[in-house]
Amino acid sequence: MFGKLKTFKGISKKALAQKGMGRKIKYMSYALSAHKNGVVTARLDRIAQEYTDNYFDLQGVSNEDKAWFAKRGYSPHKIPWYKLTRDNYTDYISDFVFYSRKNYVNKKFDAWFDNKLTTYYVLSPFKSNMPVHFYYKDASGVYAINAEGKGNIDDILQLARERELALKSTTGGHGDGFYKLEYNGKDYLVNGKPYDEDKTRSFLGGLTGYIITSYERPRQLFSEICGENTFAVMRIYMINDKEDGPQMIAGCIRLGSKASGYVTGYEGTVYCGIELETGKLFRQIYMKSDYEYIYIDKHPDTGKVLEGVGIPDWKDVQELTARISKHIPMTPYLVIDIIPSENGLKVLEINSHGQFAPVEAFYPAMKNKYVRKLFKE
Repeated sequence: MFGKLKTFKGISKKALAQKGMGRKIKYMSYALSAHKNGVVTARLDRIAQEYTDNYFDLQGVSNEDKAWFAKRGYSPHKIPWYKLTRDNYTDYISDFVFYSRKNYVNKKFDAWFDNKLTTYYVLSPFKSNMPVHFYYKDASGVYAINAEGKGNIDDILQLARERELALKSTTGGHGDGFYKLEYNGKDYLVNGKPYDEDKTRSFLGGLTGYIITSYERPRQLFSEICGENTFAVMRIYMINDKEDGPQMIAGCIRLGSKASGYVTGYEGTVYCGIELETGKLFRQIYMKSDYEYIYIDKHPDTGKVLEGVGIPDWKDVQELTARISKHIPMTPYLVIDIIPSENGLKVLEINSHGQFAPVEAFYPAMKNKYVRKLFKE
């Protein structure tokens, strides 16, 4: 079995790194199944690791169901999350279809979105709808983008004394490498932890491949319903159809809690669907752990009702995302992260092949005609 995937860089090595023979065998069987079903080589490891972890660690789902859904390209942890059944599973996009070689529709332009600094320049006509990009920092130094000064650590420290900053790795996703930098009059705070000046200098000096931008706080509405210092990030799914033009096909918002910290998509995040016509929130799901999603009625900290809360200036969201989609029509599938901030709508990043997972509990992908048209089975 291990020899069958020896031509795939890293797969056999990662399989052998699994703890225990049972995990090794499962990993390889899932990787082989994904390969057989046309999954692009770069995503074999993602599927194999996720399915293996699900098989051994996911509670509350029978091994029979895990095997049945995995065979068809559905990660077993989606069963309780989506309320997935053997009767409705075809309403949802399988990993085999989503990661199929033929369905990477933006492949020629991946570089535009794989690096957040590149995305910033690609979206230059929408600069007012992005956080202010002050500096870029890599191993060779600090470069001023929209800032005064020569571009050095002193400039970043001075700016941090004046305003809250977001430090973001230009590559990677899921909030990996995100830091909030601020100053409380005595210490610098890095994700809320106090640093003296020397420690802050050392921390900043160690960053490479980072953009330093304004830290955008969500509208006061979200502080009221979720608590102070929590995030609110919309994820909007767009397909630019050749006949019908830009179509908003799905949307959700990820809201913070005391348990979630500064980064979305991990434990403590509250997911809400967004009605595409009205911008109102519906169906709330609390991510208690990697594999435990709980349907809730109220925010876990504040007790405030989320159902029916409207996204401020929803028409502006519809118009902005349509304009971005038209701006780069050669990339027909875009997943856009936006903060509804006090300073207007702020685009954080674009995912060129963003997973449907965050939104399918609200909008089953294969029920949408534009998804079925673009993502061929």
